[in-house]
Amino acid sequence: MFESVLDSERKRTAFCLLVVAALTFVVHSGVLKSEFVNVTDGREVLRNRFIRDIDTAKLKHILTRPVAGAYLPLKTLSYALDYKIWGLRPFGYHLTNLLLHILNSVLVFLIAWKIWRKRTLALFVALFFSLHPTRVESVAWVTARKDVLSGFFLLVSFYTYLVYESASSLQAPEKAPRRPFKLAPGLVFGSSVLAFGLSLLSKPTGMCQPLIIFFYGLIFAKKKGRRFSSIAVESLPFFLVAAAFLFYTGFVIGTDTLVGGRAGLRFFRPDLMIKRLLTFSAKQVVDYTKLSFFPAGLALFRQFVWGGSPGEWFKHTLSYILLFALGSYWVFRRSKEAFFSIGWYLLHLVPFLYIIPLAIIRPVFDRYLYLPSVGFASLLGFLVFKVAFNGTRKRTIYSLALAVCITFLFSLASVSQNRIWQNSENLWRNNLRKNPKHLYSYYLLTLVYLSEERYQEAEQIIRQALAQDAGYADAHYGLARVYYAQNRMDEAEEEVKVAKRLIDEESRELLTTIYDIRQQIYHLLAEILFKKGEIEKSKELLQEAIKGNPEYFPAYYILGQIFMKEKRVEEAVEVFEEFNKKSAEKDARVHLWLGLCLADLKDYQKALEALGKALEINPDMAEAYLARAKIYAVRGYWVLATEECKKALEIEPENREARDLLETLKRRGRIP
Repeated sequence: MFESVLDSERKRTAFCLLVVAALTFVVHSGVLKSEFVNVTDGREVLRNRFIRDIDTAKLKHILTRPVAGAYLPLKTLSYALDYKIWGLRPFGYHLTNLLLHILNSVLVFLIAWKIWRKRTLALFVALFFSLHPTRVESVAWVTARKDVLSGFFLLVSFYTYLVYESASSLQAPEKAPRRPFKLAPGLVFGSSVLAFGLSLLSKPTGMCQPLIIFFYGLIFAKKKGRRFSSIAVESLPFFLVAAAFLFYTGFVIGTDTLVGGRAGLRFFRPDLMIKRLLTFSAKQVVDYTKLSFFPAGLALFRQFVWGGSPGEWFKHTLSYILLFALGSYWVFRRSKEAFFSIGWYLLHLVPFLYIIPLAIIRPVFDRYLYLPSVGFASLLGFLVFKVAFNGTRKRTIYSLALAVCITFLFSLASVSQNRIWQNSENLWRNNLRKNPKHLYSYYLLTLVYLSEERYQEAEQIIRQALAQDAGYADAHYGLARVYYAQNRMDEAEEEVKVAKRLIDEESRELLTTIYDIRQQIYHLLAEILFKKGEIEKSKELLQEAIKGNPEYFPAYYILGQIFMKEKRVEEAVEVFEEFNKKSAEKDARVHLWLGLCLADLKDYQKALEALGKALEINPDMAEAYLARAKIYAVRGYWVLATEECKKALEIEPENREARDLLETLKRRGRIP
């Protein structure tokens, strides 16, 4: 009898898990048709050399140094795995994000069921979480992999802790044999701590997990007959892992973490901390809560306006705190589970409230709600099903109908939002429609039109940004790129010099943010000057750009050509080799130039290797075949030289140099 009941319970649970996984996949499957977007996907994936052909040196760098300005080794390794399987096809990267989100939704169901002990409620908590439209940004944006990946490990950590906690706080040990649990609790607890550590290696904002576990223990201590001392001891390993990670990343590696690390601490302003807490941070909580309950106007970037007097901010803050306190007290009196949901929501929001004043104030982002929304979904489930807990069958039906209706509305909104993320043009057009004053969106949309050679539209869009702010450096740089693409060099030079002057006047450094265009400005100006024959000025700018960021590989591209022009062949070889080492992009022309330089140095074997790589990338490069023909002729391989000349002429029948070499070989009787 007991076994049949248990089997029935398992089937119901399996059915709920299947419903969660299936609906999550159907609603978010639109992301599988999406492309990479031109905001950070290029830097994180397309141009990230550390995810390609992983070797010991690259693996060591990933694990011990920041990549793309942040220490997120597991995220980088997940990209490397995707690249191994899919290359640069966006489908595979989006599929990984979607699968991780499905797993997270399943874990939310298991956690909700463990806490609430109500299967139907747990089912809808998982659906409220997985289908909410603010999830789309984390699932559809490849760069937001860190949200779903760190979320997976954090949810695993919390679920395994719940398993451990329920096993170690059994009221009646005789009902569960002791022997199987002698090693199991320690193993499960260790797995929870390990999963928490892995989450920090995916994204450090999960550092609030120790507070979540401690808060959970306090809320349910009386109910489960647990002492404060045991709760504190269980929380301690999580705090130690968080402290060790913060120290290692912030002061050993030196990357920006929750408090900015060594790089961010230079902006620390203790005098602003209280003001920030009572004004900006309070407003952030209100904005995120509004977005959770009413997910309208979703966009990647929002324009933040810091307005109003300190008195107005303080007055509004007090009213927010009072309302929130009353609501929390009402929830606490009725359900400790719901009160814990509020705690989860707030504690996981803490890293995004910028209570510690750093350099940059960031507005509300949809993706920052990914982990906090587990608490929101649980609270929403409580509010929807409250009357059903102890109500009549009729009230239960009403609650179910309301839950289904909310799920349906969330699903429709998510499907619509997924369409917006299908390509960069849709994304930025949507962003400008909802936030017409967000200037950076104009710049990114301009880049989309430039890539498609829609120059008139590109110029029209970037001029709209300049009309709003003539001192916006990105817009001047974007207009310079439009002119450069149309070979309007004088106009391009004028605009890029304006952008350079504006950037140089900035009081803060922009080298590590996604808004950084300093190296790009230097590079574009150097390229313009190079094409206009002002070699020395071009070289100075490129060297300054490389000094500011040694990893800015595009600067090596032009600098190598300058050294070739100046007959400084050995320096050109060093620069081109550095480009190939740092750049994830395979450029046939760089390999060609490297081969030509090596041939000048009479290092023919390496020259042939470089030219071979150029032809692997671009088999229709006549210059590479001709360069190989010259090397073979010098070394006395007449047949090979003739074959290479003929290949060059097949591609370019009018190639005079290839014809002359072929005629020379014939006159000297070198062709058998």
